Parts: sequence; C-alpha cells; structure tokens
Amino acid sequence: MKRGVGGWILVVVFGLLLAHDVWEGIGNVSGMLQIGLQLGLQPQPVGWLVLGTDLFAPVAIFIVALLATRKTSFWQSVIIWILAVLISAVVGANVVLAWSNIDVVFAV
Repeated sequence: MKRGVGGWILVVVFGLLLAHDVWEGIGNVSGMLQIGLQLGLQPQPVGWLVLGTDLFAPVAIFIVALLATRKTSFWQSVIIWILAVLISAVVGANVVLAWSNIDVVFAV
C-alpha cells in the first residue's frame, strides 16, 4: 500500500518536530563547546559521543520511522510517529542530564 496524502502530511509534521530537535541539538552542542572553551576544558571522547548523539539521534529516528511507516495504515503510522517523537525527547533529556555532570562531557 502506498503512502497517501494523509501519510505524507504525517511525515512533514513529525519531520518538522524532529527537525526542531536537531536545531535544538545544534544550539546545545555549540553552547556547551563555547562554555568548555571559556573554561579551558576539552571534551572527552565520551563527551563527543554525547554531543554527537544530541545531533544525530533525531535524524536516525526520523529515518527509522519513515521506513517503518511505508506500508502501514494511517493510524499505525500516527502511533509510530508519536513514538518517534517521544523517543527523541527521551534521548534529548538524557543528553541534558549528561551535561549536568560536567565531568562526563569535559576533562576537568
């Protein structure tokens, strides 16, 4: 079954929500790196992983949801997209929690 007009509207709406998460991640990464530079701190390898997760997780989640909703009904697609946004929010919250402990991100 091909994706109908309603399916494409879902892709656009939830794609914009996930794009906002990416934009938020760009702001978080640039802000954290700027704070680290002002304090003279360099990110640890785990810190780079946390920063990269904040940027690339919403993109990966979008791709998985897009592929998962190819041959589903409209209401199944709605549920999958809602779950995608929720998973992206949980990942973003975990990244913010990791940043609250500066020892995780930066070599102090």
